[in-house]
This record gives sequence, C-alpha cells and structure tokens, in this order.
Amino acid sequence: MIVFLHIPKTAGSTFRNILNSLFLPHQICDVQKIDTQYHNNEDLFKSTNISLTYIRNMYLNASRANGNQINLLVGHINWDSFSQLNVNRQKCSCIAFLRNPTDQVISNYYYVLKKHPGRLTAGMDSLHDFVSIPYSYNFQSRYFFGEYYKELNEQLSSGKDIKPLIFNFIKENKINIGISEDFYNSVLLFKKKFRWKKKVLNFTSTNINNERPTIKNIPPETIRLIKEINKLDFLLYESGVEIFNNHLKKITPFKRFVLQSIDRFPFLGFLIKYI
Repeated sequence: MIVFLHIPKTAGSTFRNILNSLFLPHQICDVQKIDTQYHNNEDLFKSTNISLTYIRNMYLNASRANGNQINLLVGHINWDSFSQLNVNRQKCSCIAFLRNPTDQVISNYYYVLKKHPGRLTAGMDSLHDFVSIPYSYNFQSRYFFGEYYKELNEQLSSGKDIKPLIFNFIKENKINIGISEDFYNSVLLFKKKFRWKKKVLNFTSTNINNERPTIKNIPPETIRLIKEINKLDFLLYESGVEIFNNHLKKITPFKRFVLQSIDRFPFLGFLIKYI
C-alpha cells in the first residue's frame, strides 16, 4: 500500500491526481480534511488535522467494503495518524512532498484567503499576521514528524545539530521524498521506485494560484519572520533536498531515456525491471 502524506501547498493536489490514475476507485481510501478555522492555536493536530479516530474509521470502512484491497491511502494526514493505523507497515511505502518553506507559507496563506476567507479569524489581516500565529510555525514539520516534532524542535532550540535525527527518521520510516520545485524528476524517481508502467509524466498542474504575489513582492520583514520562525521546516527541506538529489544522481541518461520511453509507450513496461 502507498501512503501519501499530503502536506498542504506542496504540489500534493497534482500528485494526488497522478496517484488516482494508477489505481481503481475501490482501491483508494481518500481521507478528506475536516473543515476547521485557522486560529491562534499551537496544537496543529487538535485545531486543523483530521482526528485519528476519523482516519481509522475511514480506513477500516473502506477496507471492509473492498475486501481489504486498499492500495492507496491519501489525504491531509500527519505521521502519527498513519503510524497508529492497524496496517502492515512492512508492506507500506510512504511518500511526502516538501517545499521551500517560504513559498509554502506564502502559498498557504493566499490559498486560504482566496478559497476559504471565512476560515481566517479576527486579527489575521495580512500575511505577516498569518505568519506570526503559532498555527503557522513549522507547518510542514508538524505534518511530517507528528508528535516527534516537539522533541526535535526542543533540541533545535537548545542548539543541538538535529540533521542526523531528521535523516534517521526518514530512513527508519522509509519515507520517499519528493521536492515540489522539481516535481517532474520527483515523479520520475517514483516511477522507477514503484515500477509504474502507466503514463504519469505528462501531468497537468492543479490548484495553482496565479494571483498570489511573488516572493520579491513580499515585505522583507515578513520574509525574515518566516525564516526565523520556521527553522525546523528549513532544516527538513534541506535534508529532503539532499536525499532527493542523491537518488536523482543514480538516474543515468540511459535510465531516464528508458523511463520516459515507457511512459510514452506503456507496452514497453516490461523494460522497467531491468533498470
């Protein structure tokens, strides 16, 4: 089973469409996020994330209805929600996309402002206000690490080098990292990893907000605040990029050619086992 930990505003909607094309509807358990307000609350998991009970019930109901043939679990779920499900972890592969934290924070704010303005409570009249509330702190890390986030953040605040801990968490939990800024190559790597024979490289980007300002148009003090508050997110992103680039180096020009050929002509799918 593939488990996609969809961190909001990391190109996850586009990737979900790709995943949906690989499986039949009855093989997919898509956990929808409960509608909540964005407010000044440090506990992301209580204020904005789906409850474990809700996810467990969704998964169990889908499994029973389809003879335990769920091959894809996807949704805005954090690591704790998945890790506590009664599934065979040895048969699961996790995928998560990471994005430059500055872009992710900006994109998240303007997405909510455009699509769900009612979620923004009093006192959040600007991006700077949004960045300043505890809800926004290390948003990606909270999804990615779950409760382990608190321990990592405490050690980071005390001046410890936590990068080895980040690498170890990713390795031990066998999380496959995609990078939003290099989406094509991320999908290419997953195609090889999971031996996808269907077409996945000719995708259409979705859920894009072309009306949001670019980074260069954001006040410098807001950019500085994002970097100051989201130090763990930046470390996670840097670690993810390093792991991603190491995997990408192993894709030789020949392997890339074969993968792209299989994508164009799926009948060549039998070649994928040779690369």
